[in-house]
Order: sequence, then C-alpha cells, then structure tokens
Amino acid sequence: MNIVQMIKFGRTLTDREYGKKVAATIIQDATFPVILDFKGVITLGSSCGDEILNVLGPRQNSQVQITNANEPVRSCLEKVAEDSKIKIDFRNIQS
Repeated sequence: MNIVQMIKFGRTLTDREYGKKVAATIIQDATFPVILDFKGVITLGSSCGDEILNVLGPRQNSQVQITNANEPVRSCLEKVAEDSKIKIDFRNIQS
C-alpha cells in the first residue's frame, strides 16, 4: 500500500482549488490504494478535504485510510466523509 505524506503539501491545507491540486498530484504520483499520512499537518479546511476525499474515495471503493491525523484534521475528515458517503479508516501508524 502506498503512503502519501500529506506534509509535503503543507502544514495548513485549505482552499478548494488547492485541494484539487493536491488530489491531482496524488492521482498522478501514487499507486492505489493509498494511505494518507497527516503527520505534521496542523489543520485541514473542509473544502480542501472535500476535494481530496471526493477524488480519492471513488478510486478506492469509497474508502480512504488515514493515519497520524490530529484532532482538528480528524474532525474535518469525519465531517467531509459523512457528507460524501466515504468510509474513513483511521490508523495510528507512526512513520
């Protein structure tokens, strides 16, 4: 399974347009399925998270694995996943 280090996109991930760019980069560079590793990411905006999950989810049977998400990032992802009908699997892998 391919682990995508989300910190390479920044410590604060916000903005819908940036989310589209992040999702496009992941699709271009990754081998699916992927795990999104949020270690070092402080915040995630809902519009950015929405763009990322709604692009990756369908490529992974509407499931996305997440690791090392702090509470604000986790809360945002949970809300986006609920609205998008995507299942989130949170893991505590230390990388």
